[in-house]
Amino acid sequence: MATNYPDDLDTDAIIGGGSKPASDDALDSSVGQPTHAGMHQNLGDAILEIETKLGTGDSSPSANKVLVSSGTSSTWDQVATDMIADNAITSAKIASGAVDTTELATGAVETAKINDNAVTSAKMAATVSVDTAFSVGNLTAGRALSTNSANAVDFYRSTDVTTEGIIVGRSDVGAVAANRFIVYANGDVATTTASYGGISDVRLKDVLGPSGDRLAQINDIEVIKYRLTKTTDGEGNIVDLDVPSEDLLGFSAQQLETVAPGLVAEGEHGILNVKVSVLIPMLVKAVQELTARLEALEG
Repeated sequence: MATNYPDDLDTDAIIGGGSKPASDDALDSSVGQPTHAGMHQNLGDAILEIETKLGTGDSSPSANKVLVSSGTSSTWDQVATDMIADNAITSAKIASGAVDTTELATGAVETAKINDNAVTSAKMAATVSVDTAFSVGNLTAGRALSTNSANAVDFYRSTDVTTEGIIVGRSDVGAVAANRFIVYANGDVATTTASYGGISDVRLKDVLGPSGDRLAQINDIEVIKYRLTKTTDGEGNIVDLDVPSEDLLGFSAQQLETVAPGLVAEGEHGILNVKVSVLIPMLVKAVQELTARLEALEG
């Protein structure tokens, strides 16, 4: 082989030019044993054909390079995505943990390249951390977040600043997107309208009649002043707060349960909570009773 291979293709001039005998004459046994020069010339022809097919380049190419054909010759080149057939790479061909986020270019994996149901909980770590801002541009109608855990979604923020939001609800009603509700780190909930609604369409109800007198029941409810000193952790265990809360007004669920059991519910891990909103119709009825008594006295 010519000494310049593989940097350049051999040519007719390099392997003997037009002075070489025809290959069929040199190798045809009918004309006798081919001459030494004839064998060289035919070997040169064979090398020239091989080089034309394989192309030039490093005879020991670097990793991840393949021979790429240009039609008449070939050359070594990097493996490109258009060289890989659709569905050629499957999860069975990728070792566990072989692909890391540091190995993926920004935007390399698009949603269009992920089959429906391709990513399951079994393929994800128990905890998925989002270090940078995560934004969902458009939510598709009919799609929902679903889980089999007791708490469908847990929102957690590590902060000791009570005025920081854990959940912020925004909408672009109007010209500018604005906060509509905020759940703060200390548990406070703020809304732009200070309005909370409950489904109360009478067409959904089997009305059993008037509520009956509620004033006496309201009078039996004890209102207490307290400081919150304990809370529950993620497993429902009662744990101490580092700093007690400010003075608050509220109820004792245990005492309220003796007066109006329907206002108390037992949550997860046996912690009692009060349905404060249910007190509103009771208070309305109690005011109506007081109004009737006042009118009777005035009449």
